[in-house]
Order: sequence, then C-alpha cells, then structure tokens
Amino acid sequence: MMTKPIAFLIRCKPQDADIIELVKEHKRVFLGYPPFKKKVPFNPENIKSCMFDIGNEEFDYKNTENPDWGRQYTTHIHLINDVTENSLVLVPRPELGICYVGTIDKWELINKPKWIKQYKQLRSSQKLLWDNKKYDEQYHIGDIVQSWKLKKVDEIPLFILPGWIRHSLFGRQTTGRIKNDSLGIDMYKSHEIILNLLKDKTPIRNFSKTDDKEEIRKRLINFLTPQVFEHFICEILQLREPNCHWWHVGGSGDGGVDCIGFNKNGEVISVVQCKLQGNSVQELSELCSNMKNKFLLKNDKIIYIACDFYCNEKVKSTDNPEIWNQDKILNEFLKVKSKSVYSKRIGID
Repeated sequence: MMTKPIAFLIRCKPQDADIIELVKEHKRVFLGYPPFKKKVPFNPENIKSCMFDIGNEEFDYKNTENPDWGRQYTTHIHLINDVTENSLVLVPRPELGICYVGTIDKWELINKPKWIKQYKQLRSSQKLLWDNKKYDEQYHIGDIVQSWKLKKVDEIPLFILPGWIRHSLFGRQTTGRIKNDSLGIDMYKSHEIILNLLKDKTPIRNFSKTDDKEEIRKRLINFLTPQVFEHFICEILQLREPNCHWWHVGGSGDGGVDCIGFNKNGEVISVVQCKLQGNSVQELSELCSNMKNKFLLKNDKIIYIACDFYCNEKVKSTDNPEIWNQDKILNEFLKVKSKSVYSKRIGID
C-alpha cells in the first residue's frame, strides 16, 4: 500500500453525462464499471448487498454480472491502492477552461446514495436516456456509488498547467495517474507540482517579453504537447527555408512521418519525425532509418530529421540524418522567433 499522495485523473462523465455538479455539490468523484454481484437482486436501498466494494474486499471478477469487465476492475483496484489521503484528483472541463482539483479524504462505496434523483434529472437535462436495453437504472446508479470523498474542490485555469499535464487530461482514458516518464516526473512529483500551483495566490504564468534562453526553454517545456510540437517544428522549418513548402502530415497512417518538405518543383526534400519522449540520439537515428525504409525514396539528397525536445543528449554534428535535441531545437527557434506565432503564444515577443 502506497503512503505518499499522488495526482490522478477521473473524467466523471458516466455514459456521456457531465456530472461535475455532483462532484462540486457532494464533494465526491466517481468510478464507473460497477461490479454487481452475480445473481444477487439489485437493491438501491442497500447497494452493498448487491455490489462488491473493490476498495475494501477481494473478489473474483467471474462472480460479477460482467466478468468481461475484469480488466477494468483490476485497473481500478490498482488505482485505489495507489491513492492515499490528500492525493489530488483532476477533473478537466476544457469547455470551461477549468480543471477541478479535488483533495482526497477517503474511499467509500455509498450504500444509499442521496443524489440518485439529482443524477436522473441531470441526464434528462442533457437529453440522455435513463433506461435502455444496454444500460438500465441499476447500472446508472452503479456509476455514482463507487467514490472518493473529497475534503475540498478547487479550480485551476487550464492554461497554467504544464503542457505535459494538459496532454494527459485530453485523451480517451477515463482514469489514470498524472505523470511524465520522459521528464522523469512520477505521480508523486506531479502531486507536488499541482499542489504548488494551488498554493500560489496568483497562479498566472509569466508572459513578459524576454530574450533569456533558459526562460524560453522553460516556457516551451511547459507549453508543448505532442501535437503542438509537430506544428512547432513544421513552422520552424518553414521559416528557416521560406523558399520551400513544409506540410504537417502527422496522424493515423502517416508512416511515422510528421512533416514533409517540398521544393518549388514539388520534389520531396526532407521528411521529419517529432517526439516528446526523451529518446536517445541512437533511438532518434533509428527513427530516421525507419523513415527512409518506409518512404522508399530513391533520392540521396533527401534530409531525414528526427526531433525530440526532451532529448538532452549531446549530438555529434551530422548532415544527414539530422538529429535535433533540445538545444538544437531551441537554437533553431531563437533564429526565427521574431517571425514565429509561437513567440506570441508563450509571451516572449
């Protein structure tokens, strides 16, 4: 059992319903995938009689009504074991520009939830069904009884969170630990970072103009996410070589390439892959080799570039492939920063 508080995510949107009002009013966050006991009648007046308490008792998922949810049960059990008192849970609401941050008190399976009627009304107001063949009243109620009680709920503007945290909030996962292995930040360190942001009475980022290289480096680390990084590199290349055309092509089926450069004749001059993973120089070189093999371009003049802003390893000077570590990317950005839209976004120009 862990003893240090962590930072973690819970989306709190059961079956597409936004229940942030329940979170704020009742000071609770909720886990889905209710483990109802097999062949035991549902009793909303006594939930513990018909549902396993995954936070306080062992059970075999084969003895639940939904044994195919075994993986989700295991994931939730491991998370519950990691979460301690004073852990911080993030509930993002990007449409409001806010991330709610709850301070954990304790885990509870609510035996007779008093907010059933309120949840039903919320679903109705959001034009969501209460009863259907796939998900009936039993399971809707099951979505709002597995919970952590919160000591308090704070709000924090999304824009002051570091990019690597924002990125972790906007994926498809409904729960997860907040961390960044590439930066060496575990779920305990992320707790410290978020706690410090909450303690700051005026948590506004520094957007003053600056030419200080280390301050610019710091702002980029806080700003960049994997998707933004691809566009950032593509813009640097376009500004560096204005007589060529640089297209961002990252996405499903991109063949491992994020940017492609063309000359005025439409001939490919360079292909680029962008990573925020803390790859080694050797790993980045291998990425270039993979791009070359996949593209099968028979032009020896094509430049293969691999970029990783989290790579701090020194790079020996090479013409092809080009390996862009953090220092190289920062230096290339500084050369074009007066023309870059990203200078405005991070407030340096």
